[in-house]
Amino acid sequence: MSSLINILYFYTLLLCKSVISAGTPAHTNNYKLVYFDSRGRGEFMRITFAAAGQKFTDFRITESQWPGTFKAKTPWGTLPYLEVDGKVLGEAKPIIRFLGQRFGFLPGGDWEQALAGSIVEKALEIYDGTVTILFHTPESDKKNATNIFMTDTLPTIFRNMEKFITQYGSNGHVVNVGNKTCHYFALSIY
Repeated sequence: MSSLINILYFYTLLLCKSVISAGTPAHTNNYKLVYFDSRGRGEFMRITFAAAGQKFTDFRITESQWPGTFKAKTPWGTLPYLEVDGKVLGEAKPIIRFLGQRFGFLPGGDWEQALAGSIVEKALEIYDGTVTILFHTPESDKKNATNIFMTDTLPTIFRNMEKFITQYGSNGHVVNVGNKTCHYFALSIY
């Protein structure tokens, strides 16, 4: 399944036909990202920090540390969470939006941000579907669930994304605002 995630990530970059870049100078805040010692939803934030040239503490915990040591310390009982100068923000989507805004990766206007958010929600459906199969589907049903996901769910989502990009995109970008949205979208689908 991890190869599927890599394929989806690189497919997204091909859809964007763009290089991820950041023109916003780094902020001087102290950032600490707390997530499992895996890529998952935490990777969105790691890539954003790297693209922005922003230093941060990448604090990774093991599965065995999660329930006893860390779960009670999180804002919502979930990971990832982000500490910014001692303040804590939980949940992946608000963190992605915060970092996108902070480092200039979000589109400029309300409508463009809504469009970007729309496709991000759909892209996260891919991630959530993968997680459901990997961690919440009984072993006896995984082969069938994976087959349905690969032959029905993914092709439908990708067709709809291509339609969306055709309607709202420009010059290979998901929304007509340049590399910023491409970056945001590429991060979100992973």
